[in-house]
Amino acid sequence: MRKRCTLLLLVVVLAGCAGRSSVGVPVDSIAVPYTGGRTKIYEYQHNGMPCLIASGPDRFGITCDWSKFDGYKAPDVEKFSDRGPVDWEAAEARIREDREAGRLVEGGFPHGFYFLRMQYLRGFENLMIDIATDEPRLRELAEMVYRFNQYRVDRQLAAGVDMMGFAEDLGTQTSSMISPVDFKKWVVPYYKRLMKPCRDAGVEVFLHCDGHIMEIMDDLIDCGVNFINPQDLVNGIDNLAKYVKGRIAIRLDIDRQKIVPFGTPAQIRELVEEEVRKLGSPRGGLSLSAGIYPPTPPENIEALCCAMDEFRTYWWDGRAL
Repeated sequence: MRKRCTLLLLVVVLAGCAGRSSVGVPVDSIAVPYTGGRTKIYEYQHNGMPCLIASGPDRFGITCDWSKFDGYKAPDVEKFSDRGPVDWEAAEARIREDREAGRLVEGGFPHGFYFLRMQYLRGFENLMIDIATDEPRLRELAEMVYRFNQYRVDRQLAAGVDMMGFAEDLGTQTSSMISPVDFKKWVVPYYKRLMKPCRDAGVEVFLHCDGHIMEIMDDLIDCGVNFINPQDLVNGIDNLAKYVKGRIAIRLDIDRQKIVPFGTPAQIRELVEEEVRKLGSPRGGLSLSAGIYPPTPPENIEALCCAMDEFRTYWWDGRAL
């Protein structure tokens, strides 16, 4: 049973890296070639978990100083993606291969495609001030980011994807990063312009979004999202059951902050059971995903895998009656 459960879910335990930052936090770094012969340096606190851009063309981006925006040009979307060169021909070949093999054909974006992209370029505090003060140049930047993304949408739709995956984090621990009013003003129009062509083409729209997003959930659905990947405890299992279940599909992100890393195996099993019972149904509409982060102990990883195996058939094996 132990071996069988462990193989049910591919998990990666991220270990600390060598080296330390000036504040004593373990870090590592990676250099990524970018447009115009330039290089970005990303810093990591854990292997595989990017922390921030330490240097390069997007170090606080185009930056804290709006005067540097004049004449700024986005990277060539035909040649560059989020963190380096892009090979569109190889991507389209993969799409054809998946379609010929009868697999679900997925397209999508790197994490942080619009709202977070502007945050990467401006810095968090600067972006919040821009939104609060209705900075006119922010609209120009938003349009630039939109045009970059629009090319990706159009090209992947033309290649014949079945699902378009969008990903960025819009919530904090207790609320959305910006008010619902500002979300409608600064985010909704661009989400709709990117997602509507997908829905019009019969393509499913998937959105990964960490943080508390219940206040903007209706807006996300109105934008075209019909498959959402929210965090469980941050948003509340009961809230998701009341306001999301049955409206769109849910790929639930199982807790990575409290119970999985610090709870007992019994508590992990109880959490998975509760989520399947409250958010699943005989018609489907629920899938589970889990990320394993330090300092999760091996026995909790085992418990998580076994719980997901135990309850994966709950709604059609007679237990739900």
